[in-house]
Amino acid sequence: MSAGIVGALAYTFSDSFWFSAVEGEVYAMSSFFTAIVFWAILKWEHVADEPDADKWIVFIFFPDGIIHWRAFIKPVNDTEPL
Repeated sequence: MSAGIVGALAYTFSDSFWFSAVEGEVYAMSSFFTAIVFWAILKWEHVADEPDADKWIVFIFFPDGIIHWRAFIKPVNDTEPL
């Protein structure tokens, strides 16, 4: 419990998180998905010994797939930018 509190406070008071949060670009969504994935990892660690804990592993990788979906698609023409 104390490790989670320390991690949350470190994330709250870090400069890079707040500088990214005020940008009007994709950084806010990236920070949001990073926080969701981090929460899901902590939740999975708590329930890892239960029979249905594998669903948390799928949920951990789902937001990463949403953010980086273009990296998994091969461009038709190699000269076209992603």
